[in-house]
Amino acid sequence: CCTAPISWPSRCFNESSKVFCQSGIWSNDKIYCEKGCENGLCIGKDEIFIPDVAFNFSRGYLSALTLPLIPANKSINEIFKYPPWATIVYIYRNEKYFVSSVNAIGQWSPNVEINMGEGFYFKTSFKNYFIELNGTPIESPIPINLNGKWSMIGIPYCYESYNASKLIKKINIKEPSCQSIVIPETSNGLGSWFSLNDSLDYKGLNKDFNISNYGAYWIICSNNTNTTWTPSC
Repeated sequence: CCTAPISWPSRCFNESSKVFCQSGIWSNDKIYCEKGCENGLCIGKDEIFIPDVAFNFSRGYLSALTLPLIPANKSINEIFKYPPWATIVYIYRNEKYFVSSVNAIGQWSPNVEINMGEGFYFKTSFKNYFIELNGTPIESPIPINLNGKWSMIGIPYCYESYNASKLIKKINIKEPSCQSIVIPETSNGLGSWFSLNDSLDYKGLNKDFNISNYGAYWIICSNNTNTTWTPSC
C-alpha cells in the first residue's frame, strides 16, 4: 500500500521505469523513463528544478534541495518570495534542525538565512508554488561544511564531475570517518544510497547515482566531524 497526499506520487519500479500511487495502491502500470528513473522521477523530465531559472513545486510536496545559484540575498524571505501559507523549510546544521514557516501575512518566520553548499528540506502547503530564483551563476567550487555525524550538503558547482561513489571517496580522504552518502527521503519515497562500508545498510536502494546541482545529500560519518571539504572540477 502507499499514501499519496501530493499531486506527484511516484516511485521507481526499477532503474528505467516508475509507478504511481493510486487510491492507496502502487499501480501495476509502469511508466518508461527514457533516461532512467531516480528517486521516483524520470531523469531529465520530472525534475522540479528548471535549470538556472526556477523551482516548480507541487502542493504538499517535500523536497530536499540546495541553492543552485548565488542568491542576491541569503534571507529566506528574499530567496523564496510570496510562498503559500504554511510552507515550511527545515535546515539541518550542527546536528539540529532550524525551522522556518510562512505565517498568515505571507512572511517566513523566523527569517533564517540559507547558506551556499547547504542542504535543506522544503515542503509546500496547500497550493502549487512557482518561484524564479534571483541571483548570479556560480563560477567557482563551494566549500562544504561537515559538522557532527550527519551533514546535509549540496554540490551546486562541479556536480558534473561526481557521482555518489566518487564524491564520498573524495570526502573520505579528507575525513576517513565519513563513508556514506544518502539521498534524503522525500515525497517520492526513500532515496538511493552508497557506502564505502559494506557492513552498513540504509533504507532505500543501494546503488551509485548521479549528483545534481540542486539536490541535497546526507553525508554520514561514524565520528563527530568539524571540517570543510571543497569539490574540484
